[in-house]
Amino acid sequence: SVAGTFTATSGEAITDSGVLTISGTSSFNTDVANKDIVLNTQTNAISGSVSFNTLGTGSATLDNGNANVFIGNSDIGGSLTVTTGGAISDAGGALILVDGTSSFTTDVANKTITLDNTTNAFAGAMNFSTIGGAGNVLIDNGTTALNLGTVSVAGTFTATSGEAITDSGVLTITGTSLFTTDVANKDIVLNTETNAISGLVRFTTSGTGSVTLDNGNTDVALGTTTIRGGLTVRTGGSISDAGGALITVDGASSFTTDVADKAIALNNTTNAFTGAMSFSTLGTLGHVTIDNGTTALNLGTVGVNGNFTAISGAGITDSGVLTISGNGSFTADVANQSIVLDTGTNAITGFSTFTTSGTGNVVWDNGTTNLFLGNSGIGGNLTLTSGGTIGDAGGALISVGGTSSFTTDVADKTIMLDNTTNAFAGAMIF
Repeated sequence: SVAGTFTATSGEAITDSGVLTISGTSSFNTDVANKDIVLNTQTNAISGSVSFNTLGTGSATLDNGNANVFIGNSDIGGSLTVTTGGAISDAGGALILVDGTSSFTTDVANKTITLDNTTNAFAGAMNFSTIGGAGNVLIDNGTTALNLGTVSVAGTFTATSGEAITDSGVLTITGTSLFTTDVANKDIVLNTETNAISGLVRFTTSGTGSVTLDNGNTDVALGTTTIRGGLTVRTGGSISDAGGALITVDGASSFTTDVADKAIALNNTTNAFTGAMSFSTLGTLGHVTIDNGTTALNLGTVGVNGNFTAISGAGITDSGVLTISGNGSFTADVANQSIVLDTGTNAITGFSTFTTSGTGNVVWDNGTTNLFLGNSGIGGNLTLTSGGTIGDAGGALISVGGTSSFTTDVADKTIMLDNTTNAFAGAMIF
Protein backbone atom coordinates (compact mmCIF):
# COMPACT_ATOMS: atom_id res chain seq x y z
CA SER A 1 0.00 0.00 0.00
CA VAL A 2 1.83 3.08 -1.28
CA ALA A 3 0.51 6.62 -0.98
CA GLY A 4 3.17 8.08 -3.26
CA THR A 5 4.87 6.88 -6.43
CA PHE A 6 5.98 3.31 -6.99
CA THR A 7 8.77 2.09 -9.31
CA ALA A 8 9.67 -1.59 -9.76
CA THR A 9 12.49 -2.91 -11.96
CA SER A 10 13.73 -6.47 -12.44
CA GLY A 11 15.86 -8.52 -14.81
CA GLU A 12 13.37 -11.33 -14.30
CA ALA A 13 9.57 -11.43 -14.27
CA ILE A 14 7.51 -9.10 -12.08
CA THR A 15 4.38 -10.63 -10.52
CA ASP A 16 1.99 -9.95 -7.65
CA SER A 17 0.91 -12.42 -4.97
CA GLY A 18 -0.96 -9.81 -2.95
CA VAL A 19 -3.01 -6.65 -3.48
CA LEU A 20 -1.37 -3.55 -4.98
CA THR A 21 -2.86 -0.29 -3.67
CA ILE A 22 -0.93 2.64 -5.13
CA SER A 23 -2.15 6.23 -5.04
CA GLY A 24 0.61 7.85 -7.08
CA THR A 25 2.25 7.17 -10.39
CA SER A 26 3.61 3.65 -10.84
CA SER A 27 6.17 2.20 -13.24
CA PHE A 28 6.96 -1.47 -13.82
CA ASN A 29 10.05 -2.37 -15.84
CA THR A 30 11.81 -5.56 -16.89
CA ASP A 31 15.27 -4.68 -18.19
CA VAL A 32 16.19 -8.08 -19.62
CA ALA A 33 14.64 -9.33 -22.86
CA ASN A 34 11.58 -11.58 -22.84
CA LYS A 35 10.65 -11.09 -19.19
CA ASP A 36 6.96 -10.55 -18.39
CA ILE A 37 5.03 -8.33 -15.99
CA VAL A 38 1.92 -10.03 -14.56
CA LEU A 39 -0.15 -8.07 -12.02
CA ASN A 40 -3.42 -9.98 -12.01
CA THR A 41 -4.73 -9.87 -8.46
CA GLN A 42 -8.40 -9.03 -8.96
CA THR A 43 -8.54 -6.54 -6.09
CA ASN A 44 -5.60 -4.38 -7.15
CA ALA A 45 -6.22 -0.62 -6.95
CA ILE A 46 -3.61 1.45 -8.77
CA SER A 47 -5.24 4.87 -8.95
CA GLY A 48 -2.40 6.90 -10.48
CA SER A 49 -1.06 6.52 -13.99
CA VAL A 50 0.68 3.19 -14.60
CA SER A 51 3.54 2.59 -17.04
CA PHE A 52 5.05 -0.64 -18.35
CA ASN A 53 8.35 -1.22 -20.11
CA THR A 54 9.59 -4.56 -21.40
CA LEU A 55 12.19 -5.77 -23.89
CA GLY A 56 12.11 -8.50 -26.50
CA THR A 57 8.81 -10.37 -26.28
CA GLY A 58 8.14 -9.36 -22.68
CA SER A 59 4.40 -8.90 -22.09
CA ALA A 60 2.41 -6.95 -19.50
CA THR A 61 -0.83 -7.97 -17.75
CA LEU A 62 -2.81 -5.82 -15.31
CA ASP A 63 -6.05 -6.51 -13.45
CA ASN A 64 -6.93 -3.34 -11.57
CA GLY A 65 -9.98 -4.56 -9.68
CA ASN A 66 -12.68 -1.88 -9.91
CA ALA A 67 -10.28 1.07 -10.12
CA ASN A 68 -9.88 3.21 -13.21
CA VAL A 69 -6.75 2.53 -15.26
CA PHE A 70 -4.64 5.43 -16.57
CA ILE A 71 -1.89 4.17 -18.87
CA GLY A 72 1.19 6.34 -18.94
CA ASN A 73 4.27 6.22 -21.18
CA SER A 74 4.79 2.55 -22.01
CA ASP A 75 6.98 0.56 -24.38
CA ILE A 76 6.02 -3.11 -24.46
CA GLY A 77 7.82 -5.57 -26.72
CA GLY A 78 5.20 -8.29 -26.30
CA SER A 79 1.48 -8.10 -25.59
CA LEU A 80 -0.57 -5.92 -23.24
CA THR A 81 -3.67 -7.11 -21.35
CA VAL A 82 -5.67 -4.74 -19.15
CA THR A 83 -8.82 -5.64 -17.20
CA THR A 84 -10.78 -3.50 -14.76
CA GLY A 85 -14.22 -2.76 -13.40
CA GLY A 86 -13.48 0.93 -13.91
CA ALA A 87 -12.68 2.94 -17.01
CA ILE A 88 -9.51 2.58 -19.08
CA SER A 89 -7.75 5.56 -20.63
CA ASP A 90 -4.38 6.83 -21.76
CA ALA A 91 -2.92 9.61 -19.66
CA GLY A 92 -2.76 12.98 -21.39
CA GLY A 93 0.28 13.11 -23.66
CA ALA A 94 1.32 9.54 -22.90
CA LEU A 95 3.22 7.63 -25.59
CA ILE A 96 2.07 4.00 -25.64
CA LEU A 97 3.96 1.53 -27.84
CA VAL A 98 2.89 -2.14 -27.96
CA ASP A 99 4.46 -4.52 -30.45
CA GLY A 100 2.20 -7.50 -29.74
CA THR A 101 -1.52 -8.00 -29.24
CA SER A 102 -3.40 -5.62 -26.94
CA SER A 103 -6.55 -6.53 -25.01
CA PHE A 104 -8.68 -4.10 -23.00
CA THR A 105 -11.66 -5.26 -20.93
CA THR A 106 -14.04 -3.40 -18.65
CA ASP A 107 -15.99 -6.05 -16.75
CA VAL A 108 -18.50 -3.75 -15.05
CA ALA A 109 -21.40 -2.27 -17.03
CA ASN A 110 -21.11 1.14 -18.70
CA LYS A 111 -17.38 1.60 -18.17
CA THR A 112 -15.55 3.18 -21.10
CA ILE A 113 -12.25 2.64 -22.87
CA THR A 114 -10.61 5.80 -24.25
CA LEU A 115 -7.21 5.55 -25.91
CA ASP A 116 -7.21 8.72 -27.96
CA ASN A 117 -3.65 10.02 -27.90
CA THR A 118 -2.49 10.58 -31.47
CA THR A 119 0.95 9.22 -30.56
CA ASN A 120 -0.36 5.73 -29.76
CA ALA A 121 1.25 2.88 -31.67
CA PHE A 122 -0.41 -0.49 -31.11
CA ALA A 123 1.23 -2.67 -33.76
CA GLY A 124 -0.57 -5.95 -33.05
CA ALA A 125 -4.24 -6.84 -33.06
CA MET A 126 -6.38 -4.86 -30.61
CA ASN A 127 -9.15 -6.57 -28.65
CA PHE A 128 -11.86 -4.70 -26.76
CA SER A 129 -14.68 -5.84 -24.49
CA THR A 130 -17.27 -3.72 -22.69
CA ILE A 131 -20.74 -4.36 -21.28
CA GLY A 132 -23.75 -2.09 -20.84
CA GLY A 133 -25.17 0.40 -23.33
CA ALA A 134 -22.76 3.15 -22.26
CA GLY A 135 -19.67 0.95 -22.50
CA ASN A 136 -18.15 3.05 -25.26
CA VAL A 137 -14.73 2.59 -26.87
CA LEU A 138 -12.53 5.20 -28.57
CA ILE A 139 -9.18 4.29 -30.12
CA ASP A 140 -6.79 6.54 -32.05
CA ASN A 141 -3.75 4.62 -33.25
CA GLY A 142 -1.82 7.60 -34.51
CA THR A 143 0.05 6.82 -37.70
CA THR A 144 0.18 3.06 -37.06
CA ALA A 145 -2.06 0.63 -38.96
CA LEU A 146 -4.98 -0.43 -36.77
CA ASN A 147 -5.68 -4.17 -36.68
CA LEU A 148 -8.95 -4.88 -34.89
CA GLY A 149 -9.08 -8.31 -33.30
CA THR A 150 -12.03 -9.55 -31.26
CA VAL A 151 -14.22 -6.55 -30.50
CA SER A 152 -17.31 -6.94 -28.31
CA VAL A 153 -18.64 -3.50 -27.47
CA ALA A 154 -22.08 -2.84 -26.05
CA GLY A 155 -21.84 0.93 -26.56
CA THR A 156 -20.41 3.07 -29.34
CA PHE A 157 -17.12 2.36 -31.08
CA THR A 158 -14.85 4.97 -32.65
CA ALA A 159 -11.61 3.99 -34.41
CA THR A 160 -9.13 6.34 -36.09
CA SER A 161 -5.80 5.70 -37.77
CA GLY A 162 -3.39 7.45 -40.11
CA GLU A 163 -2.79 4.06 -41.73
CA ALA A 164 -5.19 1.32 -42.82
CA ILE A 165 -7.87 -0.08 -40.52
CA THR A 166 -8.48 -3.84 -40.82
CA ASP A 167 -10.07 -6.66 -38.82
CA SER A 168 -8.45 -9.97 -37.96
CA GLY A 169 -11.25 -10.99 -35.59
CA VAL A 170 -14.99 -10.58 -35.22
CA LEU A 171 -16.49 -7.14 -34.59
CA THR A 172 -19.67 -7.22 -32.47
CA ILE A 173 -20.83 -3.66 -31.84
CA THR A 174 -24.25 -2.72 -30.49
CA GLY A 175 -24.02 1.05 -30.67
CA THR A 176 -23.02 3.48 -33.40
CA SER A 177 -19.58 2.92 -34.91
CA LEU A 178 -17.30 5.32 -36.75
CA PHE A 179 -14.16 4.29 -38.64
CA THR A 180 -11.83 7.03 -39.89
CA THR A 181 -8.53 7.06 -41.74
CA ASP A 182 -7.23 10.60 -41.32
CA VAL A 183 -4.36 10.39 -43.81
CA ALA A 184 -5.01 10.33 -47.56
CA ASN A 185 -5.26 7.08 -49.52
CA LYS A 186 -5.61 4.76 -46.52
CA ASP A 187 -8.25 2.03 -46.72
CA ILE A 188 -10.70 0.53 -44.25
CA VAL A 189 -11.22 -3.22 -44.73
CA LEU A 190 -13.57 -4.97 -42.28
CA ASN A 191 -14.30 -8.23 -44.08
CA THR A 192 -14.62 -10.89 -41.40
CA GLU A 193 -17.72 -12.82 -42.48
CA THR A 194 -19.16 -13.07 -38.96
CA ASN A 195 -19.03 -9.39 -38.07
CA ALA A 196 -22.17 -8.06 -36.39
CA ILE A 197 -22.33 -4.27 -36.23
CA SER A 198 -25.95 -3.67 -35.29
CA GLY A 199 -25.89 0.09 -34.72
CA LEU A 200 -25.31 2.78 -37.32
CA VAL A 201 -21.97 2.46 -39.08
CA ARG A 202 -20.10 5.46 -40.44
CA PHE A 203 -16.90 5.79 -42.45
CA THR A 204 -14.55 8.63 -43.34
CA THR A 205 -11.58 8.46 -45.72
CA SER A 206 -9.64 10.96 -47.81
CA GLY A 207 -7.66 10.84 -51.05
CA THR A 208 -8.46 7.51 -52.69
CA GLY A 209 -9.17 5.67 -49.43
CA SER A 210 -11.74 2.90 -49.97
CA VAL A 211 -14.01 1.01 -47.56
CA THR A 212 -15.03 -2.65 -47.43
CA LEU A 213 -17.53 -4.03 -44.92
CA ASP A 214 -18.84 -7.57 -44.50
CA ASN A 215 -21.43 -7.54 -41.72
CA GLY A 216 -22.20 -11.26 -41.55
CA ASN A 217 -25.96 -11.75 -41.30
CA THR A 218 -26.63 -8.47 -39.50
CA ASP A 219 -28.50 -5.56 -41.07
CA VAL A 220 -26.31 -2.66 -42.20
CA ALA A 221 -27.54 0.85 -41.42
CA LEU A 222 -25.21 3.42 -42.98
CA GLY A 223 -24.88 6.72 -41.18
CA THR A 224 -23.28 9.94 -42.44
CA THR A 225 -20.29 8.82 -44.46
CA THR A 226 -17.64 10.43 -46.66
CA ILE A 227 -15.53 8.04 -48.75
CA ARG A 228 -13.12 9.35 -51.36
CA GLY A 229 -12.45 5.92 -52.89
CA GLY A 230 -14.84 3.01 -53.40
CA LEU A 231 -17.37 1.42 -51.05
CA THR A 232 -18.17 -2.30 -50.87
CA VAL A 233 -20.87 -3.55 -48.48
CA ARG A 234 -21.98 -7.18 -48.05
CA THR A 235 -24.40 -8.71 -45.57
CA GLY A 236 -26.91 -11.48 -45.09
CA GLY A 237 -29.27 -8.86 -43.66
CA SER A 238 -30.71 -5.75 -45.24
CA ILE A 239 -28.80 -2.59 -46.21
CA SER A 240 -30.19 0.89 -45.63
CA ASP A 241 -29.21 4.50 -45.03
CA ALA A 242 -30.21 5.97 -41.69
CA GLY A 243 -32.75 8.75 -41.76
CA GLY A 244 -31.03 12.05 -42.50
CA ALA A 245 -27.65 10.43 -43.18
CA LEU A 246 -25.51 12.12 -45.83
CA ILE A 247 -23.56 9.49 -47.79
CA THR A 248 -20.89 10.70 -50.22
CA VAL A 249 -18.81 8.19 -52.20
CA ASP A 250 -16.46 9.36 -54.94
CA GLY A 251 -15.51 5.93 -56.31
CA ALA A 252 -17.48 2.87 -57.33
CA SER A 253 -20.00 1.43 -54.86
CA SER A 254 -21.12 -2.18 -54.54
CA PHE A 255 -23.95 -3.46 -52.31
CA THR A 256 -24.70 -7.17 -51.88
CA THR A 257 -27.23 -9.02 -49.75
CA ASP A 258 -26.19 -12.68 -49.89
CA VAL A 259 -29.27 -14.17 -48.17
CA ALA A 260 -32.56 -14.48 -50.04
CA ASP A 261 -35.20 -11.73 -49.83
CA LYS A 262 -33.04 -9.13 -48.10
CA ALA A 263 -33.59 -5.63 -49.44
CA ILE A 264 -31.33 -2.67 -50.15
CA ALA A 265 -32.84 0.78 -49.54
CA LEU A 266 -30.65 3.86 -50.00
CA ASN A 267 -33.32 6.47 -50.40
CA ASN A 268 -32.06 9.63 -48.72
CA THR A 269 -32.32 12.54 -51.13
CA THR A 270 -28.91 13.83 -49.99
CA ASN A 271 -27.01 10.77 -51.20
CA ALA A 272 -24.15 11.44 -53.62
CA PHE A 273 -22.63 8.32 -55.18
CA THR A 274 -20.39 9.62 -57.95
CA GLY A 275 -18.96 6.35 -59.25
CA ALA A 276 -20.74 3.36 -60.75
CA MET A 277 -23.20 1.65 -58.40
CA SER A 278 -23.56 -2.14 -58.44
CA PHE A 279 -26.23 -4.16 -56.63
CA SER A 280 -26.83 -7.84 -56.01
CA THR A 281 -29.76 -9.51 -54.21
CA LEU A 282 -31.23 -13.03 -54.04
CA GLY A 283 -34.70 -14.59 -53.78
CA THR A 284 -37.83 -12.87 -55.10
CA LEU A 285 -38.19 -10.05 -52.56
CA GLY A 286 -34.63 -8.73 -52.73
CA HIS A 287 -35.81 -5.29 -53.73
CA VAL A 288 -33.47 -2.34 -54.31
CA THR A 289 -34.21 1.37 -53.98
CA ILE A 290 -31.62 4.04 -54.70
CA ASP A 291 -32.12 7.81 -54.63
CA ASN A 292 -28.93 9.60 -55.64
CA GLY A 293 -30.12 13.08 -54.83
CA THR A 294 -28.87 15.62 -57.34
CA THR A 295 -25.88 13.50 -58.42
CA ALA A 296 -25.88 11.66 -61.75
CA LEU A 297 -26.60 7.96 -61.21
CA ASN A 298 -24.28 5.53 -63.02
CA LEU A 299 -25.57 1.97 -62.74
CA GLY A 300 -22.87 -0.68 -62.93
CA THR A 301 -23.54 -4.40 -62.67
CA VAL A 302 -27.04 -4.86 -61.29
CA GLY A 303 -28.31 -8.34 -60.47
CA VAL A 304 -31.53 -7.86 -58.54
CA ASN A 305 -33.98 -10.63 -57.70
CA GLY A 306 -36.88 -8.36 -56.88
CA ASN A 307 -37.96 -4.89 -57.91
CA PHE A 308 -35.53 -2.10 -58.70
CA THR A 309 -36.23 1.61 -58.18
CA ALA A 310 -33.74 4.30 -59.19
CA ILE A 311 -34.13 8.07 -58.78
CA SER A 312 -31.76 10.90 -59.61
CA GLY A 313 -31.95 14.62 -60.18
CA ALA A 314 -29.08 14.54 -62.68
CA GLY A 315 -29.76 11.74 -65.13
CA ILE A 316 -29.42 7.96 -65.01
CA THR A 317 -27.06 5.86 -67.16
CA ASP A 318 -25.69 2.32 -67.20
CA SER A 319 -22.05 1.28 -67.49
CA GLY A 320 -22.77 -2.37 -66.76
CA VAL A 321 -25.51 -4.94 -67.32
CA LEU A 322 -28.88 -4.60 -65.57
CA THR A 323 -30.51 -7.95 -64.77
CA ILE A 324 -33.75 -7.46 -62.84
CA SER A 325 -36.25 -10.26 -62.22
CA GLY A 326 -38.98 -7.94 -60.98
CA ASN A 327 -40.14 -4.52 -62.11
CA GLY A 328 -37.77 -1.67 -62.92
CA SER A 329 -38.65 1.95 -62.19
CA PHE A 330 -36.40 4.83 -63.26
CA THR A 331 -37.07 8.50 -62.47
CA ALA A 332 -35.19 11.67 -63.28
CA ASP A 333 -36.89 14.08 -60.87
CA VAL A 334 -35.34 17.31 -62.13
CA ALA A 335 -36.46 18.82 -65.44
CA ASN A 336 -34.53 18.10 -68.65
CA GLN A 337 -32.54 15.19 -67.20
CA SER A 338 -32.42 12.01 -69.31
CA ILE A 339 -32.36 8.27 -68.67
CA VAL A 340 -30.05 6.31 -70.97
CA LEU A 341 -29.80 2.56 -70.31
CA ASP A 342 -28.42 1.20 -73.56
CA THR A 343 -26.24 -1.78 -72.64
CA GLY A 344 -27.20 -4.41 -75.20
CA THR A 345 -27.42 -7.27 -72.69
CA ASN A 346 -29.78 -5.66 -70.18
CA ALA A 347 -32.66 -7.86 -69.02
CA ILE A 348 -35.64 -6.57 -67.04
CA THR A 349 -38.17 -9.37 -66.81
CA GLY A 350 -40.99 -7.40 -65.17
CA PHE A 351 -42.50 -4.08 -66.13
CA SER A 352 -40.26 -1.11 -66.99
CA THR A 353 -41.42 2.31 -65.82
CA PHE A 354 -39.82 5.64 -66.72
CA THR A 355 -40.46 9.20 -65.55
CA THR A 356 -38.84 12.41 -66.82
CA SER A 357 -39.96 16.01 -67.12
CA GLY A 358 -39.13 18.94 -69.36
CA THR A 359 -37.11 17.63 -72.32
CA GLY A 360 -35.78 14.59 -70.47
CA ASN A 361 -35.36 11.67 -72.87
CA VAL A 362 -35.44 7.93 -72.24
CA VAL A 363 -33.34 5.32 -74.06
CA TRP A 364 -33.77 1.67 -73.03
CA ASP A 365 -32.26 -1.47 -74.58
CA ASN A 366 -33.58 -4.66 -72.97
CA GLY A 367 -31.25 -7.06 -74.76
CA THR A 368 -33.11 -10.18 -75.91
CA THR A 369 -35.70 -10.00 -73.12
CA ASN A 370 -39.34 -9.05 -73.72
CA LEU A 371 -39.99 -5.43 -72.82
CA PHE A 372 -43.23 -4.45 -71.07
CA LEU A 373 -43.82 -0.75 -70.40
CA GLY A 374 -45.58 0.17 -67.19
CA ASN A 375 -46.96 3.58 -66.21
CA SER A 376 -44.57 6.10 -67.73
CA GLY A 377 -44.53 9.87 -68.15
CA ILE A 378 -41.71 11.03 -70.42
CA GLY A 379 -41.22 14.70 -71.20
CA GLY A 380 -38.81 14.23 -74.10
CA ASN A 381 -38.21 11.40 -76.57
CA LEU A 382 -38.55 7.66 -75.97
CA THR A 383 -36.33 5.05 -77.66
CA LEU A 384 -36.93 1.36 -76.92
CA THR A 385 -35.00 -1.61 -78.32
CA SER A 386 -35.44 -5.30 -77.61
CA GLY A 387 -34.66 -8.68 -79.13
CA GLY A 388 -37.95 -9.82 -77.62
CA THR A 389 -41.43 -8.39 -77.98
CA ILE A 390 -42.36 -4.87 -76.92
CA GLY A 391 -45.72 -4.22 -75.26
CA ASP A 392 -47.57 -2.04 -72.78
CA ALA A 393 -48.64 -3.61 -69.50
CA GLY A 394 -52.37 -4.03 -69.06
CA GLY A 395 -53.87 -0.78 -67.83
CA ALA A 396 -50.60 1.12 -68.04
CA LEU A 397 -50.76 4.83 -68.78
CA ILE A 398 -47.92 5.83 -71.12
CA SER A 399 -47.38 9.49 -71.97
CA VAL A 400 -44.53 10.73 -74.21
CA GLY A 401 -44.07 14.40 -75.06
CA GLY A 402 -41.53 13.93 -77.85
CA THR A 403 -40.79 11.39 -80.57
CA SER A 404 -41.16 7.67 -79.80
CA SER A 405 -39.08 4.96 -81.46
CA PHE A 406 -39.64 1.19 -81.05
CA THR A 407 -37.28 -1.46 -82.46
CA THR A 408 -37.25 -5.25 -82.22
CA ASP A 409 -33.86 -6.33 -83.52
CA VAL A 410 -34.55 -10.08 -83.68
CA ALA A 411 -36.74 -11.59 -86.42
CA ASP A 412 -40.47 -12.13 -85.86
CA LYS A 413 -40.77 -10.16 -82.62
CA THR A 414 -43.88 -8.03 -82.32
CA ILE A 415 -44.65 -4.57 -80.97
CA MET A 416 -48.09 -4.09 -79.37
CA LEU A 417 -49.05 -0.83 -77.66
CA ASP A 418 -52.82 -1.14 -77.45
CA ASN A 419 -53.84 0.54 -74.20
CA THR A 420 -56.54 3.11 -74.90
CA THR A 421 -54.96 5.48 -72.39
CA ASN A 422 -51.69 5.83 -74.30
CA ALA A 423 -50.68 9.38 -75.24
CA PHE A 424 -47.76 9.61 -77.67
CA ALA A 425 -47.66 13.31 -78.59
CA GLY A 426 -44.76 13.23 -81.07
CA ALA A 427 -44.01 11.16 -84.13
CA MET A 428 -43.94 7.38 -83.63
CA ILE A 429 -41.28 5.33 -85.40
CA PHE A 430 -41.36 1.52 -85.72
